[in-house]
Amino acid sequence: MRRLPVVAGVVIGEGARIFITRRAKGRHLSGFWEFPGGKVEEGETSFQALHRELQEELAIVVKKADLWMQIQHDYSAMSIAMEVFMVTDYEGVPRGAEGQQGQWVEIGELCAESTEFLFPEANQAILVKLAALAWPP
Repeated sequence: MRRLPVVAGVVIGEGARIFITRRAKGRHLSGFWEFPGGKVEEGETSFQALHRELQEELAIVVKKADLWMQIQHDYSAMSIAMEVFMVTDYEGVPRGAEGQQGQWVEIGELCAESTEFLFPEANQAILVKLAALAWPP
């Protein structure tokens, strides 16, 4: 099975907060929370895809993002190769620009075992790495 290239952005705000979004109904893994991003289109670099996806999904313009980690994960319906970027500078105020729910969450709350925020399996490695960081990064 070919791995679908995707990107995700860990958008950092003040006070060790991360902006997350909830997957809309009717989409793969609907109802789960996620780090915003999406598919890398033909001819795009990962950074170009991140810039485009975050502009579409969050109405922000990425000014600084560093590749932070890479994840390969197999779901029953698809296989993904995800590049995760730490987004530390951007213009605009993140919001669910496509009608999806979005909110700022403190890193401690996001990574707690008793958290109300359920993420897809592929995102678990991101949560583990976030929990291990000294904050602010």
